[in-house]
Amino acid sequence: MNMIQSRKREHSRKPDEQYELIEGCSWEPYLELFGRGVRQGWTIWEIKPSWKTYSYNSSVVAE
Repeated sequence: MNMIQSRKREHSRKPDEQYELIEGCSWEPYLELFGRGVRQGWTIWEIKPSWKTYSYNSSVVAE
């Protein structure tokens, strides 16, 4: 079993450690759903929420 224990981050942002874990046990191509950035060798499907989210969401504009 593989497990990553880390602090919660912005909405849909995965721990950085997960990429190495996935790359070590899977073949390319790699796909990240709800990705928050660009990573070499990965296809990112970024979906920005259109609904109200938590204040620490990086897509939230401070008022």
